Amino acid sequence: MLSRRDSFTYAVRNIARYGDTDVFPFPPENHIFHDRQEDTVHLLEDMSRDLKSCIENTPPIADNTLSLVTYEGYRWVTQIDPIWNAYFLGLVLKLSPEIERARIGTGDGVVFSHRMRIDDEKASLFADNAWNDFIERSDLLAQENNYVVTADIADFYGHLYHHRVDNALQDALSERIEEIAQIDLLLRRFSGGASYGLPIGGPAARILSEATLNRVDQLLRVKGITFCRYADDYRLFAKSQEEAYRHLYLLTESLLRHEGLSLQKQKTRVLRAGDYLRSPLFLPVDSDDLTPAERQERRFLRLSLRFDPYSSTADEDYERLQTDLQEFDIVQMLTDEVNKSRINTAVVRRLARALKVLDRDIQHAAVGTILKSLEMLAPALPVVLQVLSHLFPQLSEDTQRSVTGELRRRIKDEAYFMMVPVNLAYALRVLQYENSAENVSLADKIFNLPDSPAFIQRDVVYLMYGWGRRDWISDQRRRWANLHPWVQRAVFLASYSLLDEGSHWRRTVSLRGFDLIAKKWMDQRTKTGQKDLRL
Repeated sequence: MLSRRDSFTYAVRNIARYGDTDVFPFPPENHIFHDRQEDTVHLLEDMSRDLKSCIENTPPIADNTLSLVTYEGYRWVTQIDPIWNAYFLGLVLKLSPEIERARIGTGDGVVFSHRMRIDDEKASLFADNAWNDFIERSDLLAQENNYVVTADIADFYGHLYHHRVDNALQDALSERIEEIAQIDLLLRRFSGGASYGLPIGGPAARILSEATLNRVDQLLRVKGITFCRYADDYRLFAKSQEEAYRHLYLLTESLLRHEGLSLQKQKTRVLRAGDYLRSPLFLPVDSDDLTPAERQERRFLRLSLRFDPYSSTADEDYERLQTDLQEFDIVQMLTDEVNKSRINTAVVRRLARALKVLDRDIQHAAVGTILKSLEMLAPALPVVLQVLSHLFPQLSEDTQRSVTGELRRRIKDEAYFMMVPVNLAYALRVLQYENSAENVSLADKIFNLPDSPAFIQRDVVYLMYGWGRRDWISDQRRRWANLHPWVQRAVFLASYSLLDEGSHWRRTVSLRGFDLIAKKWMDQRTKTGQKDLRL
């Protein structure tokens, strides 16, 4: 078991480098984790000594909202207060070695998702290439069998019961320790008092979900079922159709009986192995059954786009990635996707990420296609908007105006995909680059919407600070007592732009916990002339 200090340190470093989730934009407060790591770890250790008091004085806050996952499908996602998110991850990391040891071993080729492999240099937590390993293993097992069952768990994270997570942790540790009780307490807080649901998108929830499914994994193996799993995605393999249906029955029964979970009916299939292997995902790249477009897509999906700018070989890795991408017509592939009745979300996300390392003329052409096709790209919009934000400073002034103008138009017209709060948050991070009267007016309107989420309001405060809108910040300072705690923190930091007015006001504000660290961080930045609070 990791020491509590080590687990909190890994949690803070991981969040500072990779963010708190893969759903929401990077919270500005995570920069504080990077610059004030020791202060943050000390605070987490203090919180652990008297958690009950901490919860009473600074209650865990989570903002729940909907995220678009298909054209018609939504799911609940959760943004957790930064310091409580770090505490939650630290608790789970402390137990992670025992959780990993209790799972089916990596060498068995059965469970591939979120295998713990803490890399101190990269501050990463999980093994690389797990999805590709899962696909290759599925391909091999399909060749050795006659039937394949494919199945996904329905609303996996949203339906996990907390007491079943608690039971799984006790099984892994063979005893009930303080951290298990604290995890259960925080899960109930994050879910608004409900007895089910894990906060989607963060590594802590991934580790807990794997611990919970371990019991079903072990039961399937005891029953002699050949299978492999990645997160909520199962592949079962059988010699006959009858055996395949028996496997499916046992999986369904085990999930329901032990975890209260069910399979997605529309995604559950019993296939002949040959039909399964003839899907474009599994056919050899040189197969005559693939069209040229499918063949190119297959090669592209198998291409590693991983690039770590902090790596000691960053320059060489960047050049390799550029060389590998030269064989693909990224703009044409993107055009082909948006001309379909429904995009392949995985392909679009990878195409968008690939744009970051391509030549500027290709980037400009791709941006044009994106702007014409925002509605078609809706299921992949968070990644697309992240890439637009990354590319924006490199675009021509005309292209920049086209981007901000189109995003404003879609927001004002209340396009359904822009009304999704997570998408709106990513759109604001593109608009931040243009300090204009139109953007200021739009941001103020969004801030004052009756149902505007706290994480959106927080980001608007940082936008106004970046745009130098002291009048607006001064107005919010006067309303500080009625604001959400996240927005209060943002207004407090933004008040450093108000000079004497801000200085006098801050003396009247009583702070505690993480807000005190945030104040020290901003004091130091102000002394050194680092006043940027860009999102």
